[in-house]
Amino acid sequence: MLGTSGSDHRRISARTGRLGALTVAGVVTGVTLVAGAPAANATQEHARTVASAAALESVGAHHHKHRHRWGHRVGQGVLDRNDTMYVWESPADIEAGTISADYEPATLIGFASRHRLSSIMVATPWALQDGVWTNTRAWLDEVVERAHEAGIEVFALGGDNTWAAHPELAVQWMQDLTASGIPFDGVNYDVEPWVLPEWTTDRETVKTQLVTMVEQVAAVANRPAVHIDVPWWLASETYQGATNLAAALFAHADGGTVITFVDHALGADGIVALSKPALAAAAEHGLRVPIAVEVSDDIGPEWSFSDDGSRAMRIELAKVRFALAADPAFDGIAVEKYVAWRHLGR
Repeated sequence: MLGTSGSDHRRISARTGRLGALTVAGVVTGVTLVAGAPAANATQEHARTVASAAALESVGAHHHKHRHRWGHRVGQGVLDRNDTMYVWESPADIEAGTISADYEPATLIGFASRHRLSSIMVATPWALQDGVWTNTRAWLDEVVERAHEAGIEVFALGGDNTWAAHPELAVQWMQDLTASGIPFDGVNYDVEPWVLPEWTTDRETVKTQLVTMVEQVAAVANRPAVHIDVPWWLASETYQGATNLAAALFAHADGGTVITFVDHALGADGIVALSKPALAAAAEHGLRVPIAVEVSDDIGPEWSFSDDGSRAMRIELAKVRFALAADPAFDGIAVEKYVAWRHLGR
């Protein structure tokens, strides 16, 4: 179950959707190219987009005084900054006292505050309430307390790729968190059955299992907010012939994240174009959700900002914010993972 590195959950075929074989057409990317226009015009338009993106980023920085939960229902202004990040610490290392200094609660929450995050997602182990995770429990208590003092929400982050076939385990994990008494603001499920052999041999059954898992978790009484990670390409997977899989998952969730691990904003294979169908699926159910990008080197450099540096990442994400400012479902950026982001070069 949980307690291992987040890299165990990250496979290129699962998270990136094999971009090299994909063609996306007819999607607004934030740069308008007129048929037959000289290349210079396209360059000028791109420059205007980048400049406008930088201006929007500046506006968003001042506007962020108003915080609210990410993954919320449609209605807030499109300039609200509502960013979050994944914290894939190792509970086993916390118990052993070998956790990196990066994970000191004051350091972690200080980083989140400096980046004006409205929430963080923190990896939380199985059976937290059983007394096995003494040091982890104390660490989580302090992280949540410091986060709440800073106005930052904390979502418990967990999942196993077999939970789709065993939804009772997903329910039990959430109920154990509730029983622990730690005041999490919600839970975020990262369940990726597409990395299992059954995705190839019996895909329709696996799709139904995953939707059923979210449905059963959402049906639990007195539960916290339930969010689900949804890779962008699930919007191209049909579900029972009536909808797409992304929409079917968002139908039962209170929120979630569109996973789009790409290192550039624009173009047919960029973050904006790839994310739009999944954002539309979220909007269909009245949700606003962030788009997740990767900064660790767990996957290839074409899928991550690990080799690009923080300045290049800021520029690309400013383009994303500008291009999607009017999208009713777009709700900021989710960065994966914390330590990689903290140590990302200039």
